[in-house]
Amino acid sequence: MKQSVNGIKNFWWIPVGVLLIVGIVLGASYDLPIAKQLYTEGNLFGKVVQYVGSIPGYALAGFVGPLLYIASQESDKKWIRYLGFAGFFVIPLACGSVLGYDVFYDKLKYLGLLGGAAITMCLDALLYYFFKGANPKEALKDAFILAISFGVTFIMVFVLKHIVERPRFIYVSEHLEAYKPLFDFSSKLQDVDKDLLNSFPSGHSAFAGTFLLFPILCKHNEKSSGLEWAFFLLACLWLLNTMLGRLTSGHHYLSDVCFGAFIGAGVSFLANFFSKFVKPEKKDEAENG
Repeated sequence: MKQSVNGIKNFWWIPVGVLLIVGIVLGASYDLPIAKQLYTEGNLFGKVVQYVGSIPGYALAGFVGPLLYIASQESDKKWIRYLGFAGFFVIPLACGSVLGYDVFYDKLKYLGLLGGAAITMCLDALLYYFFKGANPKEALKDAFILAISFGVTFIMVFVLKHIVERPRFIYVSEHLEAYKPLFDFSSKLQDVDKDLLNSFPSGHSAFAGTFLLFPILCKHNEKSSGLEWAFFLLACLWLLNTMLGRLTSGHHYLSDVCFGAFIGAGVSFLANFFSKFVKPEKKDEAENG
């Protein structure tokens, strides 16, 4: 078995997965007392994480557009190049709009959508500037890895939130009778704001989990090549920071953030791992063949 896939060593994922599983098991029994200990109403750290925690994940998803643009430049068909050029702008714009709706809409309404789009497009423009020298076929493969990882994670989080409808701790702190243990699919609360019933799983943690895939881009620039371990560590620290922020703000329980992170990291691991079976044809080999 290969020791690494796209620069990420397979064993790096093991401690991440083990810690998240431990957190899920621990939360299943002690979610409520842990939430009571960590929750601090109106804390600045929690508010900052609420707005910035999932940005790297959305930006990485938006970078699918620039990667497809890089891949399209090798084609001699104009319509493919035009499509790649359109994706360069449309995909970051779409991901940014979802970010704006998910994070900023409640406070800023449609300005939030524009703000989210602006943030994502600026970050993806910076990523393109740094990784624009990528091999087109490798860029295409990485685009699929990122698209599958974020797409599957987004769908899983969306579906689970609407099935479980677990009350957030900020609501439960004033209505203890409304608390639902992990995987309790019984009673549904009536006449309660739907946003207060989106505790499980944590979307912020899930999208922060997809950011663990950032090191796959390192190979596209000689300045970052070989630093995959550093970027993976930074992504892990960002994930931990996001999880803690969502806990202290009272938006999630321990099992919520651990399960969300496990979805994002798990899907990302699988998408990256199975990409090793896709071997992009080298340009030189294609010309010689």
